[in-house]
Amino acid sequence: MDLIGALKRPFTDWKKLLVGSAFYMVPYLNLITTFFATGYTLEAAKNTIGNNSTLPEWRNWGELFYNGIISAVVGLVYMIPVIILFLILGLGREVLTLVEGGNPLAILSGSGPLLLVVMALAIVIAYITPYAVLLWIDMDSFKEAFSIKHVFSNAFTMTYFTAWFAGLVYSLVFGVLITVINYYIAFTVVIPVLLLGFYRFISGVTIMTLLGEAFRKLK
Repeated sequence: MDLIGALKRPFTDWKKLLVGSAFYMVPYLNLITTFFATGYTLEAAKNTIGNNSTLPEWRNWGELFYNGIISAVVGLVYMIPVIILFLILGLGREVLTLVEGGNPLAILSGSGPLLLVVMALAIVIAYITPYAVLLWIDMDSFKEAFSIKHVFSNAFTMTYFTAWFAGLVYSLVFGVLITVINYYIAFTVVIPVLLLGFYRFISGVTIMTLLGEAFRKLK
């Protein structure tokens, strides 16, 4: 795993970096433009799978938007079992209370094991979904994203786990750093928005580069 190469990659072309980050910066509008940026990170991953470390060009806008939408659809489909369990077990209220800052111990004491099981399932699905998306991008076939046997057999390997975990740690550390900086410059209003845009795009490209490398080795 070329960790250093993955960390440097977003900065190899500042023009492309600025364009991608800008898609995350405009409040409300980024609900739409995020799909373009997501599609771009997938294109970057596709280059990586093809052993091409250069950042792709910003072009084929319709395709970028489409790929961003489809990746969200794949993630939503994989999360259906979790959604169904939440509805059947009636855990929505507990999760909402937890998000709003409720006492985790009090919540777990009420629905404890059930909530933990569902949360564990959600984590597993969040773990395998990127591989499913990369499988679709590489094979250019939507149905390939749901080749469950293929997804599970390759996602639960040390190669994929190492890349996924490295991406997770990087995202968390980078996110904490941005949060701390934004805490002290919140009075500027605009700068925190800009930094969050850079954070989302940079971490997206880096993570998809790491996962793309893992995918290439597992093909």
